[in-house]
Amino acid sequence: MKTRDLVDHYRVEKGYWFVPHMFGFGVTPVTWQGWVATIVFAGLLSADILLLRDQTAQIGIGVALVGLFTMIAIRKTQGGLGWHWGTRK
Repeated sequence: MKTRDLVDHYRVEKGYWFVPHMFGFGVTPVTWQGWVATIVFAGLLSADILLLRDQTAQIGIGVALVGLFTMIAIRKTQGGLGWHWGTRK
């Protein structure tokens, strides 16, 4: 793989915050907005786990947070989600 391919893989058009993983399934934040969304998600999920004592509430809020973050990631990922094996074409 050429270095240029790797650099191009992590470039996004305006309005996108994430790119699909180069290998496998998932997304990587590549803009400041993507990083902020990821950090806020991780912080809220951690607070949910550490601060709430009611297990039912923990699970409900955790599922809602994961669902919301997933919807944001899908909408803001250039090229969409799916299994990838190598650079984008």
